Amino acid sequence: MTIAVLDTNILIYFFERLYNADKGNFQRAVDYFRTRSGELWIPGEVRREFVISRSIENRLYRIVKRHEDLIKICPITTSKHERNIIINDIDPGEADAIVQIEKAISKRKYRNRNFVFVSEDKDALRFAEGSGFEILKYKEIKQELQEIGVMI
Repeated sequence: MTIAVLDTNILIYFFERLYNADKGNFQRAVDYFRTRSGELWIPGEVRREFVISRSIENRLYRIVKRHEDLIKICPITTSKHERNIIINDIDPGEADAIVQIEKAISKRKYRNRNFVFVSEDKDALRFAEGSGFEILKYKEIKQELQEIGVMI
């Protein structure tokens, strides 16, 4: 099973912009992720960066609850110290996502899983790829979604 770990911008594109613009397209995007990944993880710091208001927090809660088989708040926690080690060129949410992938890979429970870091940030993608992680760029997702009629 593949677990896609999202960064903040991806969360904004899908859980804010697409959700607000067209709920039907949002559902098709969820279905796309369902076929592409077994789970979507939202790291804690990414969640904190995304939730800028009570209404957004409530929406995120409803979406996660409605799609709890696919979308999960990441079960692995990281400390600020762990994130600060790699934070030089990337923001805290992206650093959190990368550290969580590193920690998950080291845990027996997740050894048979394939992790993918999903982002549009070039520095974060380069860092993740340099660390040996599989990456998925936002523009690739956008192109694949456009092929099935979902415009972002």
